[in-house]
Amino acid sequence: MNLKPFAYYMVLLPFLVWSGYYAGCEVARGEINVQKLENVSVMVKLVKAKTDVPPQVVLGSQHLEEVEVFANRQVGGELQQLKQALGKKSHYGLVKGQVLLEQELE
Repeated sequence: MNLKPFAYYMVLLPFLVWSGYYAGCEVARGEINVQKLENVSVMVKLVKAKTDVPPQVVLGSQHLEEVEVFANRQVGGELQQLKQALGKKSHYGLVKGQVLLEQELE
């Protein structure tokens, strides 16, 4: 009976267990740091679409809503007040939940 494959497996097993444990600890540490940053981050308001809106429709309060998000989640160019979008048209239409950007309005 050949025991070489079993012996190689037994030599590699502690390394595999240790590397899995180490990787799991690093992932957990990263998640904890992200949660800490989000807890101290500033909240800002952004304008999102409440419903799907076809192109070239005048936007009203029935189409849009203000939601609070963490400031570190912003991309840049988002509308932060509902009154900035009311009465304007969207070039390409909006999907429910989409954040409004200044460049998407006429």
